[in-house]
Amino acid sequence: MLEFAWHGAASVSLRLGEGGPVVVVDPVFSRAGVYGPWYTPNPHAPAFDEYIAGFAPDVVLVTHGHFDHFDLETVKAIAAARLGCRFGGSAEVAETLRTVCGIAPERTFALESGGAYELPSLEPVGQAGEDPGRAVVGDPGRPVLRPLAGDHWLTGEDGSRAAARFAERPDRYGVMPCGGPMLGFFIGLPRAGGTSTVIYISGDNRLRSMPKGPVDVAVVNIAGLLTHPQTKEPTKEITGPEDTAAVIDGCLRPRTLIPVHWDHDIFLNRIEWADIAASAETASHPAKLIRAPYNRWVPVE
Repeated sequence: MLEFAWHGAASVSLRLGEGGPVVVVDPVFSRAGVYGPWYTPNPHAPAFDEYIAGFAPDVVLVTHGHFDHFDLETVKAIAAARLGCRFGGSAEVAETLRTVCGIAPERTFALESGGAYELPSLEPVGQAGEDPGRAVVGDPGRPVLRPLAGDHWLTGEDGSRAAARFAERPDRYGVMPCGGPMLGFFIGLPRAGGTSTVIYISGDNRLRSMPKGPVDVAVVNIAGLLTHPQTKEPTKEITGPEDTAAVIDGCLRPRTLIPVHWDHDIFLNRIEWADIAASAETASHPAKLIRAPYNRWVPVE
């Protein structure tokens, strides 16, 4: 059985089968005051001790190096509380995990777009390629992770340049831990008959770069407007609530869709669940829409 938990914003956990590993993506649990006055906390983050008690992770994945996805202090706390936990992300994320968070190199893994990695070890098991529809089941039948680069602002070289500037400003510690690509994650969970349940976690992917399905479960970041750092004008940089039908019909074609991230206070406009649901209702593909509760395991498959 696949179980899912939403910890607010883009922070999600997956329990991959009964007794299987627990994977957390983008854990952001720091409270106001941990960073400078620029910081907007995740409004529904669990208390850390309660998180460890109920959702103790075996693997931490980071999609990209923005503060609302890569919370340096939360990652440090998880590393200290879960000594067997492994941490993965892009090469830039992995380097930051080692040099800034102080996590031992043998616990950190640089993940490449198109690669395949066994869970929970994060050891490579070959190349899955860029085809997200390809089911990858590891030998001996453990879950397999497949990162796939997405499309988001202030990532790649632009992100690396911005992160370098912030690194010279202690007052902005944590605002942009690193640059590098924005990764989405496919997970293949083996099931009877040699097939696998395919799960996709989007990260902050723009609609134009959302991969093609079908997938069994899609965890998609839905966002509002943000202030552009150069123009200071409102800008749309992530898939919005009005795009939900297009995500379902034109892209992922999921059996189950779980929107997340839409509750964060960083957006200029408040997102209402009703707007996400209204768009989903216009889709022709029969996807089940789940409004996940906070900090509670929910069976999905």
